[in-house]
Formats: sequence, C-alpha cells, structure tokens
Amino acid sequence: SFPTRRSSDLTPQLKVFYRWFFAALIAPVFMMALSIGLRISQYGVTEDRYLVAMAALWFGILAGMFAVRKPPLRVIPITLAAFLILASFGPWGAVGLSGYSQIHRLENLLTKNGLLKDGHIVKAEQEISFEDRRSISSIVEYLWDSGRKEWLARWIKLADDGKPGGASGPWEAVKAIGSPPSSLSDSVASATGVAVAISCSSR
Repeated sequence: SFPTRRSSDLTPQLKVFYRWFFAALIAPVFMMALSIGLRISQYGVTEDRYLVAMAALWFGILAGMFAVRKPPLRVIPITLAAFLILASFGPWGAVGLSGYSQIHRLENLLTKNGLLKDGHIVKAEQEISFEDRRSISSIVEYLWDSGRKEWLARWIKLADDGKPGGASGPWEAVKAIGSPPSSLSDSVASATGVAVAISCSSR
C-alpha cells in the first residue's frame, strides 16, 4: 500500500521528500501565478489560461498547507476534485468565465477604436492599429470556433439568423465589424490570414 508519513517503513529519501517537497514548490508556484496573471491581464481569460491559473492556485494551497502542517494525503485528491467540479459549470467555470472575459475585451477594443457606439457597429473615424486589429480578429475567431458565435449577434448579422448578408464564418464576421480591406490591407491579410482582417475604416 502507499506509504504514509506515520509508517515506520518510510525510507530516509521518502522522509526528506515528504518534508520538503511542498515547501520547495512555493517559489515556482509564485512564478507560475505571476506569469499567468500577466498573460490574463494582457489577453483575457481562455479555457487554457483558466486551467493554468487554477493549477497555480491549487499548487499554492497545497504548498502552503503542507509547508505549515502535514494534513492527510487524501487532501490532495479531495482538493483537486473540488476545483475541477467548480470549474466545470456556472459563470465562474472555465467555459463561462472565458467567454465573458473575451466578449468584454472585444467590446472594450471596439469602443476604444470608435467601432462601437450605443451598442451598434459604426464606421471608425480613426486608424486602427495593427495590434488592435489582430486582437479583434483573434477574439472573433475564438468565439466563433468555440461555439459562441451567437454572442456576436448583438452587433452583427449572422447567416444562421436567416438574415441576408449575414456572416457565415469568422472572416466575414470580422469584416462585418470593420470595413472591407483596402488594397494595402488586402496584401497584408492574404499573407497573415484572419489576424489582419479588419482594415482601417478611415481609408
């Protein structure tokens, strides 16, 4: 059976491992949390980033618990199961929180660049930076590919709605948010794909 810390059969190596392993996790877990926090602050929450953040929190809790006192080993699977259950449903779950994070980020980008006013898509009066065009395209593609394209229906027409001229793919959705690419943007878009689909509306 799996040895416990109370077992007299533990080898010296296992005793050292059990005593110091979790305390040694504190530094790398801190770096892990710092890096994923920075990534989320820049690009929002996705399912992958959610799971990495959850893992950092779980490891941090375990490291703190086992560094201060030595709870039973069953705490490890119990806490993991609790985290996974909480992450599997609800607006706080991986799917719900990721979707809301990205749609909120998209709304902020559209508002920032003058593409969204009073809940409606409008023609931009300023040049949109390459970074913002790439971010907008990336978010639209993410929402579309993850089965949440209906979230975009608040701003654009979708082909599924039966409306003429509705977007039937992420590329068309991006173009519906911005304006048709100009000749210069066309050459860039053909080389880099959907990341530069939105053209400067002022051209």
